[in-house]
Amino acid sequence: MTDPSRPHAAGDAPDPEGRPPVTRAERRWLVAILAAFVVLSVTYSAVIPLGYGPDEPRHYAYVKLLMERRLLPRTYPDGRERDGAIAVHPPLYYAVLGTLYYPAKALGGAWLAQRVYRLVSTGLGVCALVCIWAAARLIVPGRPGLAPFIAAVAAFTPHFLMDQSIINNDAAANAACPFFVWFVLERRRRGWRLRDAAYCGVLLGLFALLKGQALACLPPVFLTVLACDYGRGFWRRGAFWARAGVGVGLLAALGGWWYVRNLVLYGQITYLPTSYRGIPLGMSFVDAWVEGVIPSLALRAVVGLFQSLWAQIGWFPEGAAAGLYAVLALLLAVAVGGWIALLLQRRAGKPVDLLGRPRELIALFLTFVVTYGLVFYIAVFQHIGWFQGGRYVLVGLGGFTTFLALGWQASVPARFRVAGVAIVLALLLLLNALSLANLAGHLNPTYAPDTSFWTPIAGT
Repeated sequence: MTDPSRPHAAGDAPDPEGRPPVTRAERRWLVAILAAFVVLSVTYSAVIPLGYGPDEPRHYAYVKLLMERRLLPRTYPDGRERDGAIAVHPPLYYAVLGTLYYPAKALGGAWLAQRVYRLVSTGLGVCALVCIWAAARLIVPGRPGLAPFIAAVAAFTPHFLMDQSIINNDAAANAACPFFVWFVLERRRRGWRLRDAAYCGVLLGLFALLKGQALACLPPVFLTVLACDYGRGFWRRGAFWARAGVGVGLLAALGGWWYVRNLVLYGQITYLPTSYRGIPLGMSFVDAWVEGVIPSLALRAVVGLFQSLWAQIGWFPEGAAAGLYAVLALLLAVAVGGWIALLLQRRAGKPVDLLGRPRELIALFLTFVVTYGLVFYIAVFQHIGWFQGGRYVLVGLGGFTTFLALGWQASVPARFRVAGVAIVLALLLLLNALSLANLAGHLNPTYAPDTSFWTPIAGT
């Protein structure tokens, strides 16, 4: 890969908005990254037996319930789910898959339908990476090599590859969030006509019907970018409120019904059982803090989310896991150090081209920060099992990888950056090789000894 800090060539003049055209080299690197991602994703899909992705049978049961009984899932008071279909998620992803249900079954039965659905996840992963790359190009237009690197770090993150290789609505949400960020950043260049706000509202409503995390992180992106564009005192501008009202109104009109339904059924907008609280029922916040319950849960969540963001817990070989996490923690520390240096330079009044597009940076970061905060809160106060819920944060993976890439750029001297890029990508590919080897050599024989590539999900 070319040096991400290298400016575009002299003949590639930027457009009037300051963005350089996509060079042939950049396009080739992006195609190579996407091709490698597809190969790895299909490999994960082949190695992971059908039904052994996280909650995969429940996701497939959702599609069956919609198609065969024309019913939405629900959780009964005794904790059972209707027909074994995962009941916590909105229906859009499953309804889209449902359009392929009968054709695939007619051609090859349930096994073919499930394999096709996994390939759909791979296609959604490609869309997510293209959107991450496109959004990253808007942030630092003078460094075109940086955007492919940001996309590559996302593409080769083992947990993202797993998510985009199985039947799971995460696959759709992981694509929807970077697409929305890119869409908002492109629309704002048109001057925020009412129709632009309406388009954003339609997307917000549709994406809220993919996964609850999209409802949490995407409206703040829309409203923050809108407020930034109207400047200080935006709350005094009628045009701001008109566009915000159109966007939020369409979100409520298109996507609100699912969350109202949950409120009626369960008393909460997203069903979470109360039997998995880390803080004992009846213990006050003050007592939980003084007794050390909240600090211990918070520390557990910080460690667990960091580890599970990279890969499903247990996927790295047991003997190597501690060392691999130590290396990943070191890389994160280097990125944090780079950001401290960047912010100190900016505070001193020095020009910092890596921070040249703060609105775009904020929009991309919000998807990760808001989702991480939500998952962290749930892990500490509502459902202790979420402390290893790094998969739930992957909707904001583009924000996380952008944070890492910019921090590394600021930390590594220019003459070592090409080597640094190569080392990071080699490490990520090594993580995937170790995960796949551990899956094939240990996890599958231990937990799925009677399955093969041709075995469909049980009960289908």
